Amino acid sequence: GCLFPADAAYISQLSDIGLRAGCVLAEKGARGHFSIDTVAVCDDSVSGDGSWRVFAVEVNARKGGTTYPAAITRLLTGAAYDEATGALLAGATSKYYLSTDNLSSEQYRALSVKQVVLAVSRAGLLFCSETRTGAVLHLLSTLGQFGKVGVTCIADSRSDAEALYLRVCSALNAAAAAVNTDDSVSFHGLVLPTNSRLDPNLASHSSTSNPGHAAAGSSPRYHPVDLDQSVHVLAASALDWAAAHGLMMHESGGSFVVAPLALTPHNWPRALFKQAVALAPLCNEMLNNVCREPQFIFDSLARCVWLSCVNSFSERSGDPP
Repeated sequence: GCLFPADAAYISQLSDIGLRAGCVLAEKGARGHFSIDTVAVCDDSVSGDGSWRVFAVEVNARKGGTTYPAAITRLLTGAAYDEATGALLAGATSKYYLSTDNLSSEQYRALSVKQVVLAVSRAGLLFCSETRTGAVLHLLSTLGQFGKVGVTCIADSRSDAEALYLRVCSALNAAAAAVNTDDSVSFHGLVLPTNSRLDPNLASHSSTSNPGHAAAGSSPRYHPVDLDQSVHVLAASALDWAAAHGLMMHESGGSFVVAPLALTPHNWPRALFKQAVALAPLCNEMLNNVCREPQFIFDSLARCVWLSCVNSFSERSGDPP
């Protein structure tokens, strides 16, 4: 997890290390995100007044665990990073956040994505665009398997961010305690409530008639189950997963629906699988090369007449910057 901004005793050192490392990487041709792991030590031996020293221990040429909370806070609040103070400023207001990707409890495994969102929403804790404060949930797909969820608590003070986090924990704990775990079924390591409502016509095939289960029966992840009893649970979980991961399709009228997906595993011909593995590096190299030729992308999109039929945003995607 992380707490922003850093302690005033060493925040200027952190900013200096980040700026210096960024300049060195830029000189060497690096592009994109990078993250730095640091260690802060209270060194009384230097001045005897409790001064802090910050040491950079590792540079990662990628997004880090703190990239998401920083980005989502800037996006939702419109705040900008102030180099002079090391603060995120939304106008004249400093924004604070406390974030974790490991808010976990074994009891949370019984909760669905919908139950988690409703619990936080009913407690009045979800992010509000008017006050530009509140909790942002993420990593919801890890609920069923690991009993954990991510949350970024955005506020106008450090104490408010910490208090908001504790209230989110209380809301989830109360929701988990209210779930009757005796009325549950295990599937692929997930514990899901069985009282969801779904069309019973979906439960028309048992797992014993699916050859894909026989082939994967030795794997705990694809352990055969009686779909006549649990397909409605599996379908509800799949819908939650699709919504949490943006697996949605746009329909006319501005609505969205879940894209088609398979509920059960299927055999994949070994020869085709090997072909896909062999093609993957070539496709990756092609995409990398195309991304480095922006003019080619603009020229290609300019010829796509269908862009103007989708929406104004897609139509502008073919315009050079």
